[in-house]
Parts: sequence; C-alpha cells; structure tokens
Amino acid sequence: GKLYEMARFLKTAAEAWYRGREFKRAAHLYEMAFREERAGARDDAAKQREAAELGLKSASCFQKIGEVRRAVSLLSDAGAFDKAAALLAREGDIEAAADLYVKANLPLQAAELFKQAGDHERAARLKADVLRQAGNELAAAESYRQAGEYLEAAEIYRRQGRHLEAGQMYQALGDLLQAGEMYLRGKEPRKAAEAWEQAGDFRRAAEVYQRLGDGRKQSELLERAGEFYEAGLNYFALKEVEAAERTLLRVDSSHPAYPKACTILADIYRGRNDVAQAVKYYQQAIAGQPVNQGNIHPYYNLARILEENGDPRLALTLYTRILQEDSKFSDVAARVQELKGRVAAADREAAELEAQPVELTPTPSARTKKRYTLLSELGRGGMGIVYKAHDAVLDRVVAFKVLPSDLRNNDIAVKNFLREAKAAAALNHPNIVIVYDAGEEDGNYYIAMEYIEGRTLREIVANDGRIPMQALMVITAQLCKALDYAHGRNVVHRDIKGSNIMWADTRAVKIMDFGLAKVIQEVVNFQTVVGGTPHYMAPEQILGEEIDNRADLYSLGVTLYECATGTVPFPKGDVGYHHIHTVPPDPREHVPDLPESYVRILMRCLAKDPAERFQSAGEIFESLRTVRFARS
Repeated sequence: GKLYEMARFLKTAAEAWYRGREFKRAAHLYEMAFREERAGARDDAAKQREAAELGLKSASCFQKIGEVRRAVSLLSDAGAFDKAAALLAREGDIEAAADLYVKANLPLQAAELFKQAGDHERAARLKADVLRQAGNELAAAESYRQAGEYLEAAEIYRRQGRHLEAGQMYQALGDLLQAGEMYLRGKEPRKAAEAWEQAGDFRRAAEVYQRLGDGRKQSELLERAGEFYEAGLNYFALKEVEAAERTLLRVDSSHPAYPKACTILADIYRGRNDVAQAVKYYQQAIAGQPVNQGNIHPYYNLARILEENGDPRLALTLYTRILQEDSKFSDVAARVQELKGRVAAADREAAELEAQPVELTPTPSARTKKRYTLLSELGRGGMGIVYKAHDAVLDRVVAFKVLPSDLRNNDIAVKNFLREAKAAAALNHPNIVIVYDAGEEDGNYYIAMEYIEGRTLREIVANDGRIPMQALMVITAQLCKALDYAHGRNVVHRDIKGSNIMWADTRAVKIMDFGLAKVIQEVVNFQTVVGGTPHYMAPEQILGEEIDNRADLYSLGVTLYECATGTVPFPKGDVGYHHIHTVPPDPREHVPDLPESYVRILMRCLAKDPAERFQSAGEIFESLRTVRFARS
C-alpha cells in the first residue's frame, strides 16, 4: 500500500490498505481516487459510474471507523442519496435523512421520516405528490389540504367537480371570489353570497340573496355597493321606510332613476304629512318636464297635496295638464270638474268681498312644534355654532349649524344662503356631509346635516401630530374624489381646511360646509376684505379676484401640507403676502422622508398661478398612482 501510494496508484494503494485492515488510510485514498476520477469523467457515463464505486468504498471505510458524517457526505457526492439517507436515519438524524430521500426521489420514505420528525405538512405534501402521480387525485387533494397547499387541493377538487371542497380551499387561501364561484356551483348559494360579501363584491352577493328571498340582506348589500336607488326601492317594498329614505337621499341627481327616487321620497314625506318635503321631492321628480307617462304619477300626487293644502288653482292647473296627456288617468276628470266649481265659487266670493269690503281681524297662527331639539354643542367658528340635535320629524340625530345672527339682517345673504344650501343638498357623495334641511327657526337660520362620529383633520394634527403617509394617501384620494364630484356640478367650496374635513370613525373622509364661505362673506362684506381662512386661501382669493375650482385645489394643497408636516406652509407673518409672493418651503424640511412624488403633488397644488396648478381634483387623484412609499 505504501509503495503504490508513493507511485500515485491511489485506487490500488487503497485496496492494499483495506486488505491490511487499515480502514482510515484506505478511506482517505479511496476518497482521493474518487474525486480525481470524477473530475476527469464529466462527460463519460461509464467512468462516472466507476468513480461513484470509489466513493461508495470510501464511504464504507469511513463508516467502519465511525466517521458517519464523512460517509454520508461521500455517499451524497456519489449520488447514493438513498444509502446516505438510510445511514442518517440509523444515526437518528431523521429530518436530514428525509431530505436525502427526497433527493433520491423516494418520496414515500421521505414522507414517513418527516412524519416521525413531526413535520406533518411536509409529509402530507410528499404523499400528495405521489398520489397525484399515481392518478389518485382525490386522495392527493386531501393530502395537499393537510399540507396547507390549498391552491393545489382547490384545483384538483375543481377538476373533479367537488365544488364545495374547492370552495373551502379557495376560502382558506383567501381567494373569496373563486370560493364564491365554487360554492354557487356546489348548490350552496348562501355560502357563495357570504364569500362575495367578504370579498367586497356586494353586487353579486346581493343578487344571490335576492334569489334566496332575503330582501333585507339584498338591500343592505346594494346600499354598500353604492346602488342606492335599488336598495331604497327594496327597503320601501319591505316597509323599512327610514332605510328607504336614507338610501334614496343618496341617489345622485345624474342617475337615470333619480326622478323615481324623488317620487318615492315624496311618497314617504307625504305619508308623514311633511308637506314641504313632499312638494320639494315631487317637484324634483317632475324636474320641470311636461306631463308624460314617466312623470304622470308625481304630477298627480303633487296636485293632490296642493288641493288638500289650500291651493286649488295650482292643483287645477296640474290636473288639467294631466288630463291633456291621459284623459282616463285615475279620477283626474272628476277632480278637474270639482275644482273648476270651487275656483269659480272662490272667484265670486272674492268679487263680493271687493265690492263690499269688511275689516278683518287677523287670528294668531297656531303655534307649531319645534322640529329640532339641541342636545349639546359640538363647536363654533366664523360660520356659526354647531350643535348635536334631534330631528323630531325624522327621529334622528343631526349636526345642526346655527349661522351668525348678522345673517337675518341681510336679505341678499339670506337669499344666497338658501340658494347655496340647496346646491349643497343636491351633492350626493360618500365623502361629502349630507345636507338634510335648511331654513329658519326661532329667528335663526340653520342647516341640518348628517351627524358624523369622528374628529376633524385639524383636531387630529393638533392632538396627534402629522398624519402617517399610508393614512394620508387614503385621505388625499377621498378628498380628490369628493372635490372632483362637487366641481363637476359647478359647486366650489371656497374654504377647504382641516377644520372643515371630518375623519369619521368609519375611516371615511367627509367634507363639510360647501358654499357657506360665500354666504358668510356677503354677511360681513364691509367688515373683512374676503371670505375664507387666510392660512389656506389661494392668491386670487386673497386678492378678491373671481375664483373657480382651482382655488379649492390650492386650499387642498395647504391642508394636505399641514397633514403631512404638522404645520401650514406660512404659519407666521403677513400670511396673505406670503401666499401671493413667497415660494412655499419644501415640506421635506419638516419631514425628510416624505416621498418626492407626493411632494411634487403638494407643490403643484400650491402654484401661485392657477394655470400652473392641477386643473381638476381628478388629475390629482390620477397623480397619486405615481406615489411610492414604505408601508408600515
């Protein structure tokens, strides 16, 4: 052995040492011979097999002298993974042995060892692969399920027509849309609807509940899907009048079914004997159109209200128009004849009174019950005091804003206030506070609005500091959608700022006080130069120039700047001068890690020239797609 070794006949030397029972020396020489021959036999399969035999002999020698790990390494290098795995298993290294059985393409042996080691998922996965290759797909699917390989299991169940099991797997995987599809095919429609509801596909879930005859759940999901007309119609059919009113009030005026929604609302108010609201919504249903088969019912109901409430002349006019469209509609012909007689009698009576005037003593009007009861004060500012109040007519809690007392002494402002309140009431968007009612009570002008549980953005910044980027993106997107909607209807806010924006407990942004800044400006026309709040005003607004929606976008930029940094761009000094002349400081001076793309959006909003700003809130929303930031 020594002489062959000196002559570099390694294989022969190793065999001599082995026969001399010098296993350690033989092991090393076999290993050296193995590695040399393997290196020279890369493209020769026969020589590779011969080299592998040397590796096995070396491993056997190392095993004899107790160097098991060395033996395992050589067996693996020689491609004898099964022998290496068996050796490790005998040594008690179960997991490593199982891994080698996987390399040896012996999945059942590997699975048994993984099971012994407590790794049941991996064992099940290997078993599943074997079963699938053997064509036993359903058993394979069960093993995949045990292994947590839900997608593999789901696809097998789907191919095999086992739709319920497939649905369960997709649901475990979090793919609720696919889960719903499978449940529906598996004749489990309620489970399908529940899965789609969880996935946010409220429309499809609602369709299923409709087939199940669950109108209440269908209506709830249609409302969540933003299908307010259909939801309201369903609620009304279910005699859930308050829910019907709530949803129908949110139907956008551009919706094709808006006149029908107004008709139902008017019917609701008529049933409550709320004449003013009934008349308002019948008129909106008619929308100034001539009588036709589509609006003949609201025309008729409006005429009935007018007739019942002491306006027979106008009622007669409407009945006559209906008669011209449809001579056989309801009892219109009889009512026309009756009202003609009443109007003629009233005319004769008036003529007699005129010929023989008498002095009439006015009777005091009956005292009406107050509609709103103030519960607590929510806040106050330049636009008045806001209370939490109870609406006795609709039995609901509202935010009740009492406008400054100067308003009642300004006829123009009163007229414009009512006009602006009407415009605000026509805005129907999930990110704009709903205006329910506006008018005068106890000598004060008021607006009754949707009551929101939450805090203003100003309160959040003041109490908690700047708003994190992830939440700020959500807020920005919702504000852009709301402003784009309002501006599309030619309604400009004029006083966008954190204190006019609520962050509701439902995680929705709500903009308040649309149009009020203009009204308040007119009330105090000779006390201040312009309306609005100086820290948030656009340059053209400060200069008293004509403004449009781009002034709101400037104010939005200031508000978002404050939310992102904790301060407005110009907190001190001559704020008006700064807005007109001074370049806003880079917000990264306050928060260095603000995304550059978001900073560009803020700075473009704050451009002095309106032409250099975004031209619509929709443009800002699209620009948000470019913002990238690290999510917490």
